Amino acid sequence: MDDISAIAGLTASLGAAVEIMKAMNDISDANLIPTKIFELTREIMSAQACALAVQSEQFDLLQSKRDLEEEIVRLKAWSTEKYRYELKDVAPGAVAYVVKAKMQGSEPVHWICANCFQSGKKRFLNESHSDLHFDYHKCQECAGKIRIRKTSSQPGQALAG
Repeated sequence: MDDISAIAGLTASLGAAVEIMKAMNDISDANLIPTKIFELTREIMSAQACALAVQSEQFDLLQSKRDLEEEIVRLKAWSTEKYRYELKDVAPGAVAYVVKAKMQGSEPVHWICANCFQSGKKRFLNESHSDLHFDYHKCQECAGKIRIRKTSSQPGQALAG
């Protein structure tokens, strides 16, 4: 039931209840009073059901409003945060978002997963393991990986993997 039909139902039920009350004033036959009381009770219950439906829909709308406000706050925060980063080749064949030097402050150097960054998430690429030739960095959110080739002359070269 939408707001308009619930309000219309509430209005109709209350209108019918008023008409029943007027009719009860004009009753001279005592045997009709229980019937009119039953009709009045039915209309009052219908009005209550409509009022509860309106109240429930109002609660749902307020919850939706709160959710949207929270999403706006999150998106504004992300908008501010994402400008601190730029997409860089961290090594040949491997890209990640890196904090811009002028915005780094005392924060340690770190890499953000390019896949998650595009989805509005800041997820770090952490070293997961290494072998004789590579250091492997993995995103804990999407499992995206890059591998950095170990070389004695140029540490930090990478191959996408």
